[in-house]
Amino acid sequence: MTCKGTGGKKSKYMYYYCDNCNLYYNEDEIENCLIDYILDLVEYDFHVKKYFYPILAEKKDDESKKLLDEINKLQQQK
Repeated sequence: MTCKGTGGKKSKYMYYYCDNCNLYYNEDEIENCLIDYILDLVEYDFHVKKYFYPILAEKKDDESKKLLDEINKLQQQK
């Protein structure tokens, strides 16, 4: 994509040209699509942290406790 700017004294408009499609896209249209996509990612991240992070953190604590117990056992045998 290549960028081109147009406009006059009042405001400038940015357009992006797609080399594959041979179409021009307005900067506002691209921003709206990206904002929707980013908001979806943020919402997905929120749900992952809300539901899955506690489960993963609990599993990690269990595994690290087992490892510490194993280390202590080996040190006592030594």
